[in-house]
Amino acid sequence: MDEQRRAEIKRIVEHFRGKAISQNVLTEYCNLTKVEPIVVGDYKDYLYQVEHDDKILALVPRILKELQAIQYVPEFASANERKQIKERNDVVRVEITKLFEENAIAYRTVDTIGKELGRLIGGTVEMAGQTAFNKALEVLLHLANKEFGSDFNMKHVSDYVLKVFNEAEQKKADNSGK
Repeated sequence: MDEQRRAEIKRIVEHFRGKAISQNVLTEYCNLTKVEPIVVGDYKDYLYQVEHDDKILALVPRILKELQAIQYVPEFASANERKQIKERNDVVRVEITKLFEENAIAYRTVDTIGKELGRLIGGTVEMAGQTAFNKALEVLLHLANKEFGSDFNMKHVSDYVLKVFNEAEQKKADNSGK
């Protein structure tokens, strides 16, 4: 569906939202507004999607607010600390579940919505990490180009690693002789 058609359908849905509708009324409206007609069954699907979108748009900020309580579990925290953090994190899951319930998210879509929002939020954090890594990589490539020229390749990497290794071994030998 292109952007023009998406806008047309949104206008149709918004015009009839909350009103009784028949195929004749829908067709007449489409003809008057010079848009391609839709059938009532499609209108109901579009209406469902718009109402669903409205619910999710309202729900996302509330989910993000709950997620603020999530804590990272440090690798070297004591078993008791790790357990307590995991229990507090589990409370977040329960609170988000309550949000789904309070917002009357349809049972047939709640699992999919949870997965979609999880991918959205997790994917955003993951892509931020990838973006930061790519920035660092650009700096390293710039430095490599200054050191090795614009034809930087894996032979340069191999030679440099060998040079660093040999320097470290020499330093170790020098220090052991003192």
